Amino acid sequence: REQYPSGAEVAAGSVVAGPLGPTLFPWAAAFRPAPEAADRIARGASLPMRFEPLATTSPSAWTEGGGGAPGTLTLHLLLQASAPFDPDAEQSFDPAAIQTRLAIFGDADFASNRYYGEASNADLFLNAANWLLRDEALIAVRPKQEVFRPLALIAGVAWQALLRDDDDERAPAARRERLYAVAQDDIASVAVRTADGDAAFRRGADGSWAFDADPPLPVNPDRWGGVTLLLSGPEVERVLVAADTGGAANGGADKFGLDAPSAVVRVGLADGSAVTARLGDRTPDGRNVYAQVEGRGVVALVNAPWGEALMRLAADPPFPSWFYAVDPARVRLFEAERNGRAVTFLLGLTETDGEPSARVHAGGASRGLTADERAALLEIAGGPGEFRVLAPDAAGGPGELRVLAPDAASAAETGLRDPSLIVRVSYERLAPADGPRLASAVYAIGARLPDGAAYYAATQDADYILTFDAAWVDAASALAARFGG
Repeated sequence: REQYPSGAEVAAGSVVAGPLGPTLFPWAAAFRPAPEAADRIARGASLPMRFEPLATTSPSAWTEGGGGAPGTLTLHLLLQASAPFDPDAEQSFDPAAIQTRLAIFGDADFASNRYYGEASNADLFLNAANWLLRDEALIAVRPKQEVFRPLALIAGVAWQALLRDDDDERAPAARRERLYAVAQDDIASVAVRTADGDAAFRRGADGSWAFDADPPLPVNPDRWGGVTLLLSGPEVERVLVAADTGGAANGGADKFGLDAPSAVVRVGLADGSAVTARLGDRTPDGRNVYAQVEGRGVVALVNAPWGEALMRLAADPPFPSWFYAVDPARVRLFEAERNGRAVTFLLGLTETDGEPSARVHAGGASRGLTADERAALLEIAGGPGEFRVLAPDAAGGPGELRVLAPDAASAAETGLRDPSLIVRVSYERLAPADGPRLASAVYAIGARLPDGAAYYAATQDADYILTFDAAWVDAASALAARFGG
């Protein structure tokens, strides 16, 4: 398996893919013929079907658990069949027969909302659909499609509603009561406390959001979108305990799990005030959660996904894409390149016996890792020690990844123009929701700091100079030298 952040090769002569530019496949699986069909192809015998590759990998790709040497792999293909495949009979493709058409894609993400508008992904999907419908002529004349933008659509509907004729006799829909209601522009901070951890964020003077640290660490904007809308207050599905029922101030907290809440969300406002919501147990059907605002007697049901989205801020914080401090068990690819030689480790593979395994690829060869080798890899695969964000003049001890200001050191001093080590990593996100399952990053590691405790590092995804713990860098370099020479 290989990642294709910059796209893959598309078939130039294909009626479906030929007219297209670059395409983006975030994480694709490859296809090979079944052994019986591969045997016929090797013997030059015919098949009752035709294949047309739509996209292929670079020659350096391989398949997880395949054990073979790197080579070009097929990611997407078109198939036409005139009869079912029979391994025991001589068959050939009959163009006059009724045909079955299949468009087979090794990646579903390329057509998701997140990537549909990237590169030529939308055109590839629509061209394949027209080919399946035998409307190849539409491929050439189909106009350029606008990218679907849900927010623009929602805004358009709202504007249409505002301009509706005053004589429209349709009654407006009744608004639901909200657990609390604040304006998004008034939200200045948020803190989430759960059994899995805590997280706190604050809004800067420029309106951007960052972790509540010193100096602040920016949030990942791709994952933060919509959070302030959620924080403005959820709609109430049903009020269970009203404020005027004469009940206790906690509104039956012990009955609804609010005395030991699953989450506490504190929304700080620009005027210095705050609203704190407590989330208790889920309802038996799992669709809602009991909720209460501190200081009020009302207990209500709110939609469970609202609570899940906010709890995820603590369980899987929206760190920037270049953040690298994860549970090693979530790492799926770790690659160290030294002196122009790359050593690639694949983790989390499943062998035939069902046990997790790992492989190493170096110099065109591939083999499984021993238990000791895998243990040594896991010691460094999760990142260069504890992640801390320190001021440029703060002292960072061993085991820390420091973030420095962009002008904290010169390019010559950092050695990043000619890095001594390049590290690439891909790992599973803890709670991907509807986004990509994997996160990836690349780091260049330069010279050692004068105090010897760390190395300068950088990534193209951030305008910061980083420092990686020296012991971690030395271990990664030793691992690359051990397997790559």
